[in-house]
Amino acid sequence: MVCVTEARFINKPGGGINPAVRRASFILIGLAILAIAGWLRFSDLDLRPAHHDESVNFEFMRNLAQGAGWSYDPQAYHGPMLYFAAVPVWIALGPENVGKFALRLIPALAGLMAVLLALCSRRVLKDSALLAAAFLALSADQVFYSRMFIHEVLMAATSVGLILSAAGAALERRPRSISAIPIWIALSLTIKETAVFMILSIMLAVHIEIWIAKRNNQWEVSPAKRAESIKAMTQGAFIGLIVWALLFTSVGTNPRGALDFFLAYIYWGNTAAEDHVKSFWYFLDMLNRYAWPLWLFSLPALIQAAQGDALRRFLAVVALSTVLIYSGIPYKTPWCMVQITTTLALLAAAGAADLWRWARRMYVVKAAVALAVAVGLTFMFLASLAMVKIQYTDNDDSLVYVQAEKDLELVMEDYLERVTAVTEQGSGTEILFVDDKHPIPFYLRKYTNVRYYSEPPEIADAPVWISSYEMLDAMRSNQWDFYQIEYFQTWPGQWNCMGVRLDLWNEAWGREPETFELLITPQEPAE
Repeated sequence: MVCVTEARFINKPGGGINPAVRRASFILIGLAILAIAGWLRFSDLDLRPAHHDESVNFEFMRNLAQGAGWSYDPQAYHGPMLYFAAVPVWIALGPENVGKFALRLIPALAGLMAVLLALCSRRVLKDSALLAAAFLALSADQVFYSRMFIHEVLMAATSVGLILSAAGAALERRPRSISAIPIWIALSLTIKETAVFMILSIMLAVHIEIWIAKRNNQWEVSPAKRAESIKAMTQGAFIGLIVWALLFTSVGTNPRGALDFFLAYIYWGNTAAEDHVKSFWYFLDMLNRYAWPLWLFSLPALIQAAQGDALRRFLAVVALSTVLIYSGIPYKTPWCMVQITTTLALLAAAGAADLWRWARRMYVVKAAVALAVAVGLTFMFLASLAMVKIQYTDNDDSLVYVQAEKDLELVMEDYLERVTAVTEQGSGTEILFVDDKHPIPFYLRKYTNVRYYSEPPEIADAPVWISSYEMLDAMRSNQWDFYQIEYFQTWPGQWNCMGVRLDLWNEAWGREPETFELLITPQEPAE
């Protein structure tokens, strides 16, 4: 419905509506889309328990914010952009004061930036810019992973910028677009190694457009224009290379990081078929469940692409290539879905605009198109709302992936804080932690006297200790009568235990605890 109004403004013969009114309408509708996108991303941002991967990234950030630095590791995790983008917030607050809202602030802002970039692309996307922004704002995967301290949504933002810049360069040969391409490429590569998939898809689309233009004798470039293009590309490449080098070398403190960037592809190439292996149809099934309006409205754009529309053809090549690449790789996690919906959102918006234009003066058909767009946007909004407010810990849901359970926060925030509050040491209370099971370390960020062990020490006499269920017998040996044991599920299939010295437990609750043993059959964690 939103984009229909914009399409009418732009395509009405004779320019019947004042350009100032058109601009004002575009701005007002764009602001409404940004407001909805912001609400979905920032509302109750701290509601969801911390995820395993968020806790891992938290530890990297804590070291960086405390001055211990961070060095790129090609065999673990991803690029530096997430950490260096977040470090100003962490230094300002202090790692111990970074709660879940501050933890997720940068990804939420990046998700909003992707929407804003689509809104700023009116010159490239024409009458579909508003709807492209709306699709990005409401897509359930975009919203869900904008609320998680991982890398994916940052790459979605840079992908939007790269797609639009490449389209502007290939279709209109604008110097500003040409100079932006290497900058967006550099930014994407500093986020995650898999950015190369999007880059390959976009370069394929660019080369197809160049080939078609040359075949049709439409690629005549004057020497002055060629020189201008080379200058723009050189300037952009220089800026992009500096950004890439500064981040991967940790601002010069780790020169080897520049080499390790290339070594990472050897490592990931050898392990891509070992973990998180899923079928070819994995992402297509998720797309059908959460974002069917995107593939549905992409169909008219594919028809236009086949009939020679250059922009639709460009977006179609990028989208279809991205889908095929991610579907063909055995290694699959649900947050990779973000890259697929990023490309499809742009294509689907163009397809919806095509439907409106085809209807022309057939007002009944136009009403049906408007209704279909409204239904699609409403479905996506409700799906996102459900993920944000209801299903955020439902590990049976495809988008929720080994998510921490709500019980974890009951034990780590309620029980532990209540116990340490009655000690003289408070946040300095000694806590013994055995067998690293993220995201528990995130919840121990405020405690200054945590001792970490991979195996139970010979003497485990701390006021509080935490261990995996598998380590329980070794932890409580000869101490069962001195500790109150609480069992909690960290994430599906992973049980942990917290032992609290009985005198502290009694003082915290003012009663004698009932000691009992809970028999649990450990399960394999869900993949």
